[in-house]
Amino acid sequence: MRYREKERTRETQHFGKDFIFKGSEWSISHIVLALYQGNWAYGGYGVLNYGMEDIKIKDFKRTVPRAVLTGLFGSAFVYVLTNVAYFTVLTPQEMLESSAVATTVLAMAFCLIGDVYVLVSYLTITAVAATMFSVGALVFIKWKKIPVSANAVKVNFFHTTF
Repeated sequence: MRYREKERTRETQHFGKDFIFKGSEWSISHIVLALYQGNWAYGGYGVLNYGMEDIKIKDFKRTVPRAVLTGLFGSAFVYVLTNVAYFTVLTPQEMLESSAVATTVLAMAFCLIGDVYVLVSYLTITAVAATMFSVGALVFIKWKKIPVSANAVKVNFFHTTF
């Protein structure tokens, strides 16, 4: 029983208030820049650049700011949880020594046999391809001025969109 308690305290020693924010900058410009950089790690931000004028919502002035703020705080929450997971699995020294922290965590958490970099490369290529095809389609539709019917597709299907 003592071994487990000792092991449990060893795993969370990195979360002390003296250690976790050591060297942080707290000016508003650094905080805004950190949030902006964190949001670009998630792919839905491109819709604001290419598809915003095509979104037809009943109460546009109320819904869009809510959606933007929900996305901002939701992705910031996921970003913080990801970093907490990194510090739970790895020690700070292992994080500094790793060239790619996410692949090290993936290899340790799932005990993958083989090259993790191949998996990460494949997932990155598919994400880039999906973004290129969707942005390309939006630009083509806007350039050709193709009319889009308001009721072109009606499917009774429930799915979650994040």
